Amino acid sequence: MKKTIIFLIFLFIFNGCLIEEPKIDIADIRLDGISEGKINLKLLLNVYNPNSFDAKLRYIEYNFYYDKNLFSSGIWEGDERLNANSSTNIPITISLEEGIIIKFVSLLFKGKTQEIQSKIYIEGKAVVNKYGKNFTYNFKWKYKEKKEAPQEKKLDTEPIH
Repeated sequence: MKKTIIFLIFLFIFNGCLIEEPKIDIADIRLDGISEGKINLKLLLNVYNPNSFDAKLRYIEYNFYYDKNLFSSGIWEGDERLNANSSTNIPITISLEEGIIIKFVSLLFKGKTQEIQSKIYIEGKAVVNKYGKNFTYNFKWKYKEKKEAPQEKKLDTEPIH
């Protein structure tokens, strides 16, 4: 009985050391509509729980930057279960003020979505709860263009006459 109590105290004191930091990434950013002079973007955060146990995502604070300027800040509040060794997608709607609408719409009509994505930067913190204790984790995300493997140059193999 005494060993059990000591073990439980040990777990309670050191449980913060046993929790591995969740990995937060942006799964998708999409235009979610334009209304009331604002652009609404749907941001899909992918939160991966690398631990062998479930945890709860309490809230996420975020700052949304476009072209090095802060355009939106917000808080997502919830009680989302993070299953062990798996990913959970958290949808967040971000409203951008009218100052950026003209630039966004202009680039969208020109088909320059990569130019928009390359100027997006998001940072924040997530609070995860396990064993009744909150753990805060910072995250940063910047768009990285997917580079395709260089294609081999094809030589003209047609015979010369």
